[in-house]
Amino acid sequence: MTVTANSVREDMLHLLANHFPLLTVTGETSQITVNPRTMLLELKAMSQTAMLGGYNSRAHSFGITYPEPASSDTSIAELHDLAEELYELFQLVEIGGTRYRVSDLKHEVRDGKLHFTMGITIRVKRVEPQAPRMGVIEQKAVMK
Repeated sequence: MTVTANSVREDMLHLLANHFPLLTVTGETSQITVNPRTMLLELKAMSQTAMLGGYNSRAHSFGITYPEPASSDTSIAELHDLAEELYELFQLVEIGGTRYRVSDLKHEVRDGKLHFTMGITIRVKRVEPQAPRMGVIEQKAVMK
């Protein structure tokens, strides 16, 4: 399976949706206005660096926002508890059938919202174009 920015994003959305079945997990900001109990996962940035041996190192930076409505009974302590769950969930993640360690996990509660950030570095094999093959030479042997 080829690892792309969208495949990493989709696997992360799927992981969150499975872990939090009572929440709506989305990657689209327009969904937040529809359902206030929505967790938003955004791929903030991605960079790629060439490595030796035909590999690339891809660094993905993700942000999670959980905007609980102001009228809710959710306290700051409950948002910190949700962050603790995210720390546990993101120790190891499976992307494209391979497990990866997540780094730079951070969170803050600001304006009644949980803001959680993390990064994943994935090594991917470069797809090198195949050189055209030479034609096959047929050889016949004749005995005299």
